[in-house]
Amino acid sequence: MERDKISGKYTVVFPDLPGCAIEVEDFIQAYYWAGTRLGFHLYMMGREHEHIPEANPCPYCHYWLDLARQGFMISMALINVVKFNYSFM
Repeated sequence: MERDKISGKYTVVFPDLPGCAIEVEDFIQAYYWAGTRLGFHLYMMGREHEHIPEANPCPYCHYWLDLARQGFMISMALINVVKFNYSFM
């Protein structure tokens, strides 16, 4: 999640899923809509029988853990996309 310094909007990107991103007005909206956007993107990939890639290792996890130890609130979602079961009409 990044905040644009000029517009003040927040952008959430899922790097393992090209095209899966949102831009919203504030942090609360970014936090709320990120999971919904990810779920919809995965649903559409499954519906179109597209390959869902495995997640890449998190390059910044050690950095986030250090911030958490310093008292910062860190929010992460770990989702096993391999186990999604799609059924379509």
